[in-house]
Amino acid sequence: MKRTLGAIMTLLNAGSSLAGCAARATAAAAPGVVEGQLIRVGGPAPGAAVPLPGQVVAIDSTDARHTVDVGNDGQFRLSLPAGTYRLIGYSPLIQSGQAQCSAAGPVHVVTGRTLQHVAVICSVR
Repeated sequence: MKRTLGAIMTLLNAGSSLAGCAARATAAAAPGVVEGQLIRVGGPAPGAAVPLPGQVVAIDSTDARHTVDVGNDGQFRLSLPAGTYRLIGYSPLIQSGQAQCSAAGPVHVVTGRTLQHVAVICSVR
């Protein structure tokens, strides 16, 4: 009886350990989020920022690309693995969608966190 109880306790402890590992693995794989807006700046006075439709692309250090479509309000939301990304954008309203737009610098995505108010800017003269 003691051996059976001991074996059951060992199995229960092993199961608990495995469940803990699975929970940690899931948490480690959870994405971070980048939220922002694709905008045009510059142009004729007053030169206020104008939201643009199009696409935003996040590119990591291995050149893997994550793309999201952007509606007329310019708002975007990307779920990404932790890491550093370069954000670029394209809009059909800027030089037939050929102009490349970009964020001011790289964005650093942290697991489980949301980075808000990231502007991907298309500068026009």
